Amino acid sequence: MVETVLITGATGFIALEIAYQLLKQGKYKVKGTVRNLGNKQRNQPLIDLVPDAKLGPPELVAADLLSPVGWEEAVKDVDYVLHTASPFYQSSKEAELVEPAVQGTLNVLRACSAEGSKVKRVIVTSSCASVAYGHKDFSPDHVYTEADWTNPDNVEAYTKSKTLAEKAAWDFVKTNPGHKFELSTVNPSLVLGRCRTSPGTSVDLVAQMMTGKIPALPDINLGVVDVEDVAKAHVRAMECEAAGERFILSAAVLNFRDIADILAEEFRPRGVRVTTARLPRIVGSLLSLFSPQMRSIMRDWGRRFGIDGSKAERVLGFEYTEPRRSIVATGNMLIEAGVVRTK
Repeated sequence: MVETVLITGATGFIALEIAYQLLKQGKYKVKGTVRNLGNKQRNQPLIDLVPDAKLGPPELVAADLLSPVGWEEAVKDVDYVLHTASPFYQSSKEAELVEPAVQGTLNVLRACSAEGSKVKRVIVTSSCASVAYGHKDFSPDHVYTEADWTNPDNVEAYTKSKTLAEKAAWDFVKTNPGHKFELSTVNPSLVLGRCRTSPGTSVDLVAQMMTGKIPALPDINLGVVDVEDVAKAHVRAMECEAAGERFILSAAVLNFRDIADILAEEFRPRGVRVTTARLPRIVGSLLSLFSPQMRSIMRDWGRRFGIDGSKAERVLGFEYTEPRRSIVATGNMLIEAGVVRTK
């Protein structure tokens, strides 16, 4: 019997790569939720993703994060749900990020636990944002693991939304013993690599470095991981025996400057003016008086830490893509998409 996988937010950066890998496998029927079935420009790349897919193209269903309507229909006859849908950086307002993330997750989980649902396992796409931030008392060499949680009281809206949405998922499972399905979460760091459609917000950092929109680089560190690895982790977390797990995904922790140096080495010979200038801390402090985004950056300025992504490799059985390859692939994709111009 062929099993069916539902991907929520199916036209997103990570979701498209998951759909591609599932369709190439030819083992599963794929369904995907979209906000508007009539948006052909947005939806067609998903339909056309694997023209020769053994079990046909994805079936699209309409469902919105903020509405419980449509989710029970979306999960009908579905065996697995990969919940990737979540608001990203379109807004910095807490109400516009936190509520959709939390309620959207709960809408999906309630549908999966409803009478008649056959969902066996749900994988929620969370983030390292729910692991490694908001702590003032950790030592500079602290290595974050799946046991760590972000303090939502000391972070900006996006990070708070990811943290509270993941906590809501785990709380739902704990407080609803008749929920019927198993839960795991995947917690990627900054996701880089090639997009299966037009570049999304996840790769904005690289785009801004390659177009001069970031005139100087703050002293900020962050984990990075390739989108192909993120998709692979979702599929394997869905298939493996281990359930009830968090999986951090991070190939390495890099500074903004490390990323820029790789981009400059690769793309300056092709005429791309990559930003490598360093932003003095005092300038960042002055800018933070007027910019909420810079205030958020200043909270993590110079913070040194590690992120241990080895559990995912060990349990899910894959090796991370080398970060340089992911960074260069992102740059090439941005050039091909016309976001970055060469001379």
